[in-house]
Amino acid sequence: MSTAQAPTATIELQAGQARAVIDPAAGGRLTSLVVAGNELLTGVTDSIVPPSMRHGSFPMAPWAGRLRNGEFHLDERSFSFPANAGPHAIHGLAHDLTWSTTGTNRIGVDLAGVWDLGGQLTQAFELTDSELAITLTAMAISDRLPVTLGFHPWFRRRLGVGGDASLSFDASWQYQRDGDGLPDGTLIGPLASPWDDCFIVPAKQVAIAWPGALVLRVKSDHDHFVVFNERDDSIGVEPQTGPPNAFNLPGAQILEPGEETSITMRLQWATL
Repeated sequence: MSTAQAPTATIELQAGQARAVIDPAAGGRLTSLVVAGNELLTGVTDSIVPPSMRHGSFPMAPWAGRLRNGEFHLDERSFSFPANAGPHAIHGLAHDLTWSTTGTNRIGVDLAGVWDLGGQLTQAFELTDSELAITLTAMAISDRLPVTLGFHPWFRRRLGVGGDASLSFDASWQYQRDGDGLPDGTLIGPLASPWDDCFIVPAKQVAIAWPGALVLRVKSDHDHFVVFNERDDSIGVEPQTGPPNAFNLPGAQILEPGEETSITMRLQWATL
């Protein structure tokens, strides 16, 4: 990642009837996405949700979802983080950091000093009149780096025009949750709504339709999605490279120094 060249001013992108605003200083998040005059993103005010997770669409790194008891072990070393979701640590560290501009429509942040394993994160943004693509990349620098990457957008249930949002997707599997609400590694057949669950979606997309307004397809280059629809005012569709608590399950991705991994979320829309 190149050295930061500019202060953390917001980045505004415009293409046709679409406008996106990114705030590097606010955890590198997408704060606004307006399509045909409709703001698609929202926020929540619940005190149970940490302030840096209450609005827009924020990156989740170096882990996504809950980390059981805020702990994991790697190479005979133990790591722990403050609990911010009951007894667990949720959604990583990136959303609390100030990112810096590193190039045209690119931002980055160094994890050295944030946790003992260091590493670097970058995001790249590209807007057209029908799609916003965001690529989040993690690179290991001097230590082995466990990584689960993702995005956490809060989408509006209602746009002010058209009907309430509805979800559609075809999942092959759902992760079974234990008594703490975390995946235990067991895959089961998809259960009926409501959801706060991680699914494996072979088509790598989840559709949100606002009847009479527009349809949004949340696409990814990975097949894991957390879908959350237990609130009346918002919906979460979170593409991830693996399940919540992946650091404590078999198969978590470990980068060697110099290696990198990424996830791209594509928000594609069409008016109805």
